[in-house]
Amino acid sequence: MTKCRNFVNDPVVIIGAGVSALTCAETLRQEGFRDRIVMITREGVLPYDRTQLSKVNSRILRCGKTNEQFTVEIDQERLLLRPREFFENYDIEIMLNTRVKSLSTEEKVVFLEDGATVQYSHIVLAMGSVPSKLNVKGSDLEGIKYLRTMDDAADLYGCMKKRHISILGSNLLGLELAATMGSQSRSVSLFGKSALPLTMLPNQVGQAVREFAQVESLFLRQNSLVKAIEGFDKVGHMVLKDGLCAVAHIVVPAIGVRPCTSLLLGSSISTNSHGFVVVDSQMKTSARNVLAIGDLTSFPLSAFNGNMVNCGHWYSAQFQGRKAAMTIVQKEWSTPLVPFFWTSFLNRVLTFAGDLSCSTDERIIRGSLKDNNFVCYCIKNDEVMAVVNCGTKNVAVQFMEMTQNKIKIKKLDVVKNESDNWMTYAPTRSQFE
Repeated sequence: MTKCRNFVNDPVVIIGAGVSALTCAETLRQEGFRDRIVMITREGVLPYDRTQLSKVNSRILRCGKTNEQFTVEIDQERLLLRPREFFENYDIEIMLNTRVKSLSTEEKVVFLEDGATVQYSHIVLAMGSVPSKLNVKGSDLEGIKYLRTMDDAADLYGCMKKRHISILGSNLLGLELAATMGSQSRSVSLFGKSALPLTMLPNQVGQAVREFAQVESLFLRQNSLVKAIEGFDKVGHMVLKDGLCAVAHIVVPAIGVRPCTSLLLGSSISTNSHGFVVVDSQMKTSARNVLAIGDLTSFPLSAFNGNMVNCGHWYSAQFQGRKAAMTIVQKEWSTPLVPFFWTSFLNRVLTFAGDLSCSTDERIIRGSLKDNNFVCYCIKNDEVMAVVNCGTKNVAVQFMEMTQNKIKIKKLDVVKNESDNWMTYAPTRSQFE
């Protein structure tokens, strides 16, 4: 990796300090970029692993008592993605506790809330997303907790002791939080508005997740919509739309996210109907020298017919950060992005790879859903579009690697390859269009 050798030229400015932003800055130095790099973040901490906030354990949490009050601190050092010395050694400037007010793509300048300005040669938008707000009567009561930052995590886990916790949303975040908080609180209940949890995955997988959650005594109530939250100044109980009431001291909405794009209002940068920044395969936006990466983007999956998707997961964020850096230094990197994520809760690990943004018309499942040891192939037009696996096999990882190497798996291949070991099987190789 190189260091800065040119302090005269305008810098590459990266707004944000998540994993996509860090990967972009790091890749620039790896590829020999010698101009200044400036990262700007509203948080007061160096880039850290945000995904661990919903999976915390005694290694990360510091618990104690102050005046008989249960307290929690997050061990920041254990969550940092790189130590402070890394940024100093490779001349990556990072502005902590700094908020961006707006930017001018015509003048290539960033306006900060304190009145200062920063000129740029290229700007990379990596502001990420924030939790969607609950919009029902009583959603402003004390005891409504959202999880996004380290401070949010310390606040949430600090008040869970001997409390009834209700989590709204049976998605990845909701399930991870329920598993994490179950042993520390009086009770944890998970409410989902759909018939099954994890709606982005096949119904058979959602059904399996619901069943093993019940085996582990996790109260999971589906088809449940919250009508109101009631209490005197603070949360006391929830009223569901079917008329039932649920006792709750703490309510944690995990009902989705919205992109942090308020600073783009009035700019020429295009967003889609959901507010996500539209980028091309090089992570370029509609404005010159402006790129966007991470949770706030809608990007094309070249490996899957160019479908435009938003994929707020770790691997996609890293991929986009690297892709943006390669675009800035004008170097070719043709590896296609294949969405990939995994989650661990209740001693099970689910792994996913592929594209489920389009509906698939067939599933082939091998193994036992009941025993949480299975592989699920999602097929459309006789081609595997995605793989979900649980247990010891790493089929999703193999599928991701094969797709990146432009090897397509057909339905007939799945039927023939009963072992599900794709490292020893050779499907027909074909270039993506």
